[in-house]
Amino acid sequence: MSIATGCIPGLPMSELASACKATRYSERQLAVAHTWASHFQINGPKRDTFIDHYLRSTRFSRCWCVCVQVPGRESPVTILRLGHLVQLYDGVCIRTKKVKAIDRMPKRKPAEQSALRLARYLLLPHISWPLQPLMTSFCDTARSVARQLACDDLGAFGKAWDIDAHRHNRYFRPRSAYYLTQIGAALRAFLAAVDQPRLFAIRSANCPSAELYNWLSRGNPERRHQALRSQPILIPLLVLCDDDDWPLRRRDFDKGPAQLQASLRRYHPSDSTLNEALLGAAVDAGLPLVPLLTWVFGAPAASIRFLGSVRPNCAGTALSLIKREGRGLGWLGLLVGAQLGNRRPQNRRDWRAVHELLSSVPHNAAGLIDWSRLLAGTPTAWDDPRWPGIRATLTDVRELLSAVCDESPSAQRAAKGLEYFLGRTSYAQIARLVQDFHEAMARAREFADSQGPLRETDAHTSWPPLLSKSRTFDCPNGLQILELVCPADLMSEHLALGHCIDNYDYRAYSGACRLFSVRESGRALASAELVMPPERLTKSTHTQRLTRSPSELQVVQLRGRHNRAIAGDEPAGVAFNWFMTALRRGRLSVTLEWPDVSHTMSRFAKDAWRMHYHRFLWEWLTHRLGLADAVAGLAHTA
Repeated sequence: MSIATGCIPGLPMSELASACKATRYSERQLAVAHTWASHFQINGPKRDTFIDHYLRSTRFSRCWCVCVQVPGRESPVTILRLGHLVQLYDGVCIRTKKVKAIDRMPKRKPAEQSALRLARYLLLPHISWPLQPLMTSFCDTARSVARQLACDDLGAFGKAWDIDAHRHNRYFRPRSAYYLTQIGAALRAFLAAVDQPRLFAIRSANCPSAELYNWLSRGNPERRHQALRSQPILIPLLVLCDDDDWPLRRRDFDKGPAQLQASLRRYHPSDSTLNEALLGAAVDAGLPLVPLLTWVFGAPAASIRFLGSVRPNCAGTALSLIKREGRGLGWLGLLVGAQLGNRRPQNRRDWRAVHELLSSVPHNAAGLIDWSRLLAGTPTAWDDPRWPGIRATLTDVRELLSAVCDESPSAQRAAKGLEYFLGRTSYAQIARLVQDFHEAMARAREFADSQGPLRETDAHTSWPPLLSKSRTFDCPNGLQILELVCPADLMSEHLALGHCIDNYDYRAYSGACRLFSVRESGRALASAELVMPPERLTKSTHTQRLTRSPSELQVVQLRGRHNRAIAGDEPAGVAFNWFMTALRRGRLSVTLEWPDVSHTMSRFAKDAWRMHYHRFLWEWLTHRLGLADAVAGLAHTA
């Protein structure tokens, strides 16, 4: 099959000409259209309509770039069309919008006069540009555009098929690859027209973002280039950050440099951004960068200087950190690693270990932790084999915090006391608390079951599984991955491995997680918990659930006997990595809609079981920490 056309040779050519009204198409083009009509099982009168639309749609790639000199402007204007997107470079900034019918955007590269009329129209002040421009074809947006172009070729028929379910990869894979090549070629021509030193600067920081390019284009470009070279990670993080996510709040503006006070007083979110009113103004004025970032991040100056010497390829680029932690949290791992003294990470492997350590602790307490005290007594080498166990212990603290989180004042006092304890204690003390927590979970389960016992039929009532076709996945090393789908499965796993997976039935019924067992000839070796990423407040819940994909699944924990963390090079770890690779690449049929079915269970219907379970844990935690009085006082002073 040809990547460009998706043609399968050898098909009969009888009656193909009558299926298409146009006579200007070659036999090869007709054969391709006939191939896809047969693939999608389109027959009868609809077949002629499908073939006619497909041939007319594929006549042009709808990806082109044109550069035109508009009279009265010093710099030429460059227009880029990528399917349903149009991108404009006016000599200063790069902007992107969605193509609308009123734009009258041509499908193929326009002639000079047509391009001039289009440029004048796009330069009108009332045209809005709300989307993020593309600076590389190696991104999710470019892949989405390519797939949409392939879908548009099908016309009305393309709206009936689910692309994300990989049901028609025979069509979408070669066609998307073809359009991705067209997108790359058009984008390469577009980037050849922009300012090359600025393009080189953002590529040197491994941050091919139009937002960063536009920031460099404004104000004093020379000083902004110097700032980017001195802080190739922190500067892009701040430029790409939304105003609401900045580590600095409006109430802290008065503590800033005197030279910025006039700019900050004029700042208003409706007509300016902090990366201009604060960061851009400071850089343009030539203010020292280290004291400025020390004030913005609230970090020691030594940490800021250290991060300026770190290569983005080692610590993580701004885009990779934002993708992992979010626009307002990308710098947390950097600041933690920079404050570790002689434990400071030195290479990519060390930085990966620091980011994994940060992701193990509760998010609410991450900013309160004294990391030097927490890591006292732990290995100084980041490649030490004991680190997976340490991260697993900290993950259990996060589970404990989520177990005691509730709206009742007693639960809130217990949670605040745990955060206070976590921020001012060592790992050894935390490990002892976690060990006691696992014992308390068993007693909490017994207490909750005594109030609402499990019925015999409930033990085999399953929650909606993740794997929709088969519960078992065979790994190349001879191990099997089995999905656990009911309380009876969890109890069997608990008895085999001696850990607390039997307490996860409520989480599974409520749609919070899915559970798996790694087995060898039917014998359990390890258990795993998978979750979907937390839903963001910036998008509707319904939209996020519709756009879920297997690649977003996250492994919370992989534990062996007695909660021992499983290393990635162990047979169970290798097998589960194979399983996750197959899962994330769409090789397995999955169901990502995890509804809350806890209300269908008699003991969960009125939340009585959960309330008894959580009440036992927060009362135990308050007693275990000995903070009954101290926590109450802390809650009043917080």
